[in-house]
Amino acid sequence: MPYKADSFKASLVWGRIGAAVMALLAFILGFFGFTLAPDDQASLVDLGAAFLAGIAGVMAIVSKLREKKKAED
Repeated sequence: MPYKADSFKASLVWGRIGAAVMALLAFILGFFGFTLAPDDQASLVDLGAAFLAGIAGVMAIVSKLREKKKAED
């Protein structure tokens, strides 16, 4: 299978471009004095975990519905 490069949009989200954008954003925010206290960081981790759990639940339901539809066809 030949190598296929990611699209620019995919690279922006998952690739090196996305990492560079996040690093530059962190640098700029730090330059203007914006920092996250440890409590804020813990809150963000908890929020992220809850968000990902919700997305996983939705994906499981959608997968089950798609499987049922394929079985009916």
